[in-house]
Amino acid sequence: MDLLESERTVPLSVDADYARLRREQKVVGLRFPPRGDVTPKDPFRWHGDERVGARHALATWRRLRPNRDVSVHPSGQTVLKAVDSVLAAQHQPELDVDGLQAILGRARRQIHVIGREADRAEYRVAWDVYRLLGQLHLMANGVTPIATPWNFRVD
Repeated sequence: MDLLESERTVPLSVDADYARLRREQKVVGLRFPPRGDVTPKDPFRWHGDERVGARHALATWRRLRPNRDVSVHPSGQTVLKAVDSVLAAQHQPELDVDGLQAILGRARRQIHVIGREADRAEYRVAWDVYRLLGQLHLMANGVTPIATPWNFRVD
């Protein structure tokens, strides 16, 4: 029971800290969190060792949806190659951070576009790419603190 309680306490404290931070941001006029900032749910986070969770998520995704529609995304093949190299690496893999950063920017623009209902298939693919990039980010950089930007490259 102690283990379950400790595992439950961590995400609850992260959620409480983020809620407090958002209240403070709203007081100073920031009504919406910046799109690229880490939230308790974006990129999707795992309890315990987050890199192990991200590796498991990527491996499961590749096993259950080997190519899905991501390969038709303008940069889908690059993301799939990065996923495969991360899964094959014994240690920290070499990733093309500039290329992944460009893909991340494009995916963010696609999922936050008005009128996305016009092309639902492309919207779903952009979300898949975005989610894969979030797990790749966890694998490459570890845990990024809440309310800080998550990017592959720091400008």
